[in-house]
Amino acid sequence: MLELLAKRDKDWRKMALYICNDPIQADDLVQDMYLYFADKNGTFNDGYIYFTLKDLFLMTKSKRYVNNRFEFQELNNNIDFEFQAYDYEQDLNTQRDIDLINDTLNQSRIEKIIINGIVFDGLRKFSRESGISINTAQKWKNNFKDKVWQKRNKAG
Repeated sequence: MLELLAKRDKDWRKMALYICNDPIQADDLVQDMYLYFADKNGTFNDGYIYFTLKDLFLMTKSKRYVNNRFEFQELNNNIDFEFQAYDYEQDLNTQRDIDLINDTLNQSRIEKIIINGIVFDGLRKFSRESGISINTAQKWKNNFKDKVWQKRNKAG
């Protein structure tokens, strides 16, 4: 069986190259395919071999396979790691916006129920389940946005 497969080795390598777009990995895939078919009997069509190669490729990408496989890599001393500095100012602005939204929500219980329902369920689902028309729920949402926007502009 392997003798028949080996006759079309060039075709299998082209298929593997098409799948992974890396010549070295394509060679590895073909070798893995030969190992897979080593204990199998019968003849297999091109489609079956293609999907076998594809499956072997996807297995190499799975987390379990990668976690159980040791890959040795040469470390290059010229690699420059660049870490972005943490932006505290942006984080503070985001937290201020969140606090502003929570304060505005806590002012009206009805508004809080409607806005939470819209945010967590979506406008249409909330409208169906609550019996409030979509237009009315949309108006509450827009009014809430305006309140938050005005408070934010006042706070500066």
